[in-house]
Amino acid sequence: MERIWKLEEFDGDYIIVPTKTLFCPFCGEEMLLHDYMVAQASAKQGGFLHADVHMKCPYCDFWCVFGVPITKDEFEKLRKSKWHRKILRKEILKFKENMKEKLEQFGYW
Repeated sequence: MERIWKLEEFDGDYIIVPTKTLFCPFCGEEMLLHDYMVAQASAKQGGFLHADVHMKCPYCDFWCVFGVPITKDEFEKLRKSKWHRKILRKEILKFKENMKEKLEQFGYW
């Protein structure tokens, strides 16, 4: 089965993004990456590595979290990234150039 999440280089570092466009279940707008963080579950829980990816709708403000299992290599790249635990506001516009006009229409910035 093909993964729905992938690492992408962005501005000299890494972020985790969906391989397909995700749409808001309430208003149908395209969801945007808001931020992410990586963690390791406790040994009691199996010690697996994962990324919590927060996606947000720029129109209706719906916000959701995806728990994404990741490899050790992906964990290290994301943990060391300058984007780790950083809310992406204006930076996401560089990543998704075509979203700027739409976001301004919605009053996102």
